[in-house]
Amino acid sequence: MKLFLLSVLIVPALLCNAQKPASLPEFGKVDKATLEMKECSFEKNAEAMVVFDEAESYLNLNLNSPTIPIFEQTSYHTRIKIFGKKGFDHANIKIKYRNDPDISIKKLHAQTYNIDAAGNVVVTKVEKSAIYDKQINKRYSEKIFVFPDVKEGSVLEYEYVLEGASAGVWYFQKNIPVAFSRFIVDFSPEISVAVTPYSSLPVNKSNNRNATNNYSWYTMENVPAFIDEPYMSAPKDYLQRLDLDITGLSLPGMPYKSFIKTWPKIVRTLVEDEDFGRQLKKEIPRTSDLDKMLQNITDDFQKMKIIHKYVRSNMKWNNLDNIWALDGVKVHGKIK
Repeated sequence: MKLFLLSVLIVPALLCNAQKPASLPEFGKVDKATLEMKECSFEKNAEAMVVFDEAESYLNLNLNSPTIPIFEQTSYHTRIKIFGKKGFDHANIKIKYRNDPDISIKKLHAQTYNIDAAGNVVVTKVEKSAIYDKQINKRYSEKIFVFPDVKEGSVLEYEYVLEGASAGVWYFQKNIPVAFSRFIVDFSPEISVAVTPYSSLPVNKSNNRNATNNYSWYTMENVPAFIDEPYMSAPKDYLQRLDLDITGLSLPGMPYKSFIKTWPKIVRTLVEDEDFGRQLKKEIPRTSDLDKMLQNITDDFQKMKIIHKYVRSNMKWNNLDNIWALDGVKVHGKIK
């Protein structure tokens, strides 16, 4: 009987403790052990490492908006340790976001931590005046800043809130080792969500569901630095990551609305897109010389070889990895 009563008391306590993950150190609270760390324990030659990296996406009903039924917001918190001078590049931060009036980056804070000769922790903040926005193209911009006073042994920390968007893709892995990475998604039961891990390393998953919300978190620890191998066509596809997709919405008294993208929907979207499908219907200026090269060629394979050689000689890469012709398709001669 006593054993039964003890079990009754312990089990609810364990369930309560499992409802949410353990909190990471608050922004601004860096212990000396991290500041005095000399190397990454699981990758000794690393010039820098991510101490922890966390994102939490909130998805809730947005009944006040006739066009945006779901309110999306993601909070980010990252802490980086610098070991050597080659790691200084990780003090340059670029946060990419979509150009959309409903999307914004708020509550951005960043600071550098060092230990002075007397053993005191010195904090140097990134001033607001040192943070600026740069437009990449008509679809995307990035918020840029550089951590000040970076030295060997520095700790860098930043946090921000991306309002109007969920994480979409969460990368556990980066080009430096990651000691701890966690993604959290918190969404109301009316919203259907699919989280798909793409990982060869173990991902620890926990969740808590009740009448008011669904709360899940995914964790990876001691993730090695990603090495970009020669001839790797799509490096991001090889990163340890997970995808977050909103798949549907179910409201009382209304039919279920599916957001799942079927292949016919994807094809239609691409064909109708101004920067993809419609570009295929436009004539590319200054290509009359190519027309002459193909004029008497009947073999499709030979045509392909001629076109391939022409593209390599007359068009140049804009350093963007995507399928969109955001500024239209141009031959090299037009933009020299």
